[in-house]
Formats: sequence, C-alpha cells, structure tokens
Amino acid sequence: MQESNVSAYNAIQNRNFIGSCFMFLAASLIVFVVYFVNVALGAFAASAFLGDVGEMLVLFAASILFVVAILQKEADRNNKNGS
Repeated sequence: MQESNVSAYNAIQNRNFIGSCFMFLAASLIVFVVYFVNVALGAFAASAFLGDVGEMLVLFAASILFVVAILQKEADRNNKNGS
C-alpha cells in the first residue's frame, strides 16, 4: 500500500512538472507569435502595433520564457538520473 502511494505521488509530481514546462513553452510560443505578427504587419501592411522598444521587450519576454522552460526540463532530467 505504501509503495502505491509513493508512485501515485511521483506521478502527480511528474504531471505537474510537465504541465508547468509546457505552460512556459506555450507562453513563449504565444509571445513569439505576437512578435512575428507585429513584424509581418510592419513589413507588409505598414501598420505595426508595437514600436522598437515594444518589439524588443516582447522578444526578450519570449526568450526568457523559453529559457525557463528549458532549464526546468533539464532540472527534471537531472533529478530522474540522480545527478
């Protein structure tokens, strides 16, 4: 009975981690799509809704979210390997 509780707890922890990693990757993708749409609108329709500083901040946010997701995934892999 005790081992099944431990395995159930580990399964919940793994699911929560995968969810948070996925959340940061999805957020990074959404923010990058906003950046891409802004650049495309500026190039083809001359109606960009962000200025230079806004573009920089959006791209910076996408980069930070992506790095957080990758670092979480790496930490999870190291925990599974016991390193």
